[in-house]
Amino acid sequence: MAQSDAPMLGFPDHTRIVWNDLSLSQINDFCGISNNHDALKFVGAELNIPAESERNLILLEFYFYILKFSQQNDFTPEQSSTFFSIMKKTHERCVSTRYVDLGHDFAHFKELVVKHSIHRPPYSVKVFSPRQIKVITEFATNTYFKHYSLYSYVFTKKVKLDLVTLDNVDDGEKVDAEQAEKNGVNEQGSPNADSPVVDSPVGTPVPTEKSQLTQSISLHSVDSKSAEISAVAQSTSTPLPETSGASQNVDPPLKAELQTAEPLTPAASLKAFVIDTLAPELQKLRVVLDSQLAQHDEKLKKFTEEKAGPSPKKK
Repeated sequence: MAQSDAPMLGFPDHTRIVWNDLSLSQINDFCGISNNHDALKFVGAELNIPAESERNLILLEFYFYILKFSQQNDFTPEQSSTFFSIMKKTHERCVSTRYVDLGHDFAHFKELVVKHSIHRPPYSVKVFSPRQIKVITEFATNTYFKHYSLYSYVFTKKVKLDLVTLDNVDDGEKVDAEQAEKNGVNEQGSPNADSPVVDSPVGTPVPTEKSQLTQSISLHSVDSKSAEISAVAQSTSTPLPETSGASQNVDPPLKAELQTAEPLTPAASLKAFVIDTLAPELQKLRVVLDSQLAQHDEKLKKFTEEKAGPSPKKK
């Protein structure tokens, strides 16, 4: 016959929970204290838990009410010590990890109770009766496991993470930043404190190339919006003929201005580029709108004729 892994003599480790935390003399001394305040101090002194923090006070009250419950239900010293150790080990297991698993921890509690409710040495030892198993389970369910999340929050160690991020700047951006610093301009577009100051009349700001470009773009955006609104308004009254080619779609005043213009500055070249790009699209938009309006008028006319019915014949 194959021998079992459990020793034949004595009890395995999981059945040595009897008298594991409290001895016979300690149980008797606790039962002899009538004042609850003194009994609470006794528990803290015997378990080496100083009442210095709120966490220790919560733990002391938890252990105190376990012993009080045993005393009120007339448990023997052996049963009181065993029940105290079961609840203590259950609590230590619940707060040993930051991962909350109520079902797994409650199953561990029931396993400990069962191993002390059946006389089957060396695997289990009978300490509690079936009636006591019922009241023990109800007590644990209505007290500890009812507030399982609170106990886990108070006694579980907190994990803090400090995250440090480093910006990965490309070499091209570094070169641009260095060049801008040499030119006396910081990242916000304002001159550096140590950059040379240009003499100018009092109250007159010195325009930079960046400010001129920004002003030109903003002015042209306003002009282009006004031109677009006027173009749509004109398209409702007088449709424009279709033309082929992007260059023919440019308005004559703008085209003449581009032809007679002097060598373009960066702002002027950007303005010309925007005009060349948007003018053909606006013309296409006019044609599409005119076509849709014509189709809509045709459908409306047919609908009106069908609604009116055939005209009466003249006698």
